[in-house]
Amino acid sequence: MNQKVLAIVFMMVAVALTINANAVYWSSNIATKTSQWSIQRQSSDISLDLSGSVDGEISQVDFHGRTLNPYQAYYVEVGTNDVKLRERTSALAGSYRSEDEINMQSNADNNIDILVIKPFGIKVYAIEYYEQWPAIMTSSRAIAYSGLQINDREFEGNSGDFVGSNFLYNHELSKESRSVIWLQRMNATVLLSGLLDQCQHYWHSRLKL
Repeated sequence: MNQKVLAIVFMMVAVALTINANAVYWSSNIATKTSQWSIQRQSSDISLDLSGSVDGEISQVDFHGRTLNPYQAYYVEVGTNDVKLRERTSALAGSYRSEDEINMQSNADNNIDILVIKPFGIKVYAIEYYEQWPAIMTSSRAIAYSGLQINDREFEGNSGDFVGSNFLYNHELSKESRSVIWLQRMNATVLLSGLLDQCQHYWHSRLKL
């Protein structure tokens, strides 16, 4: 019996992930008699380096008299603080080559400053939050495909800003992308009118080896 082989050659895959410092969470809740506002934040000290490459043919396999249809799948989702990256690729029979690299660093060692301001004679409170937890992520990806069909999706976000792309149902795809996502700090100011009824803050730090 003539057997066909699923020919996907992994040329190089290297992964390094280190999380060896504090994971930090904090929250704050403030309220008057008629209104309430809260915030929750979390981050960690992270050092991540991920790289890999694939070069080969996606083809069917005959196994115990059954023909298995070929299928390739790639999925990555990483993030820290408000920096996020998602990549997903799926391909059917064809020629496939890709190179990927992701580097991420984050630091959550700095304390959070919370300042409550109440001007004399005015029933308005200003609560200011200052968080300096820097995070940076760089990524690069190259894809070359020719075959039956390929779908490729990508999403990058920083706080409320994001960008994404969708390349669907293609027979040919050649793509190169590079990005740098950088977050330095978070500042927030909340104004409350009336008597401050409640102001609670919570901080939790856990050592992760």
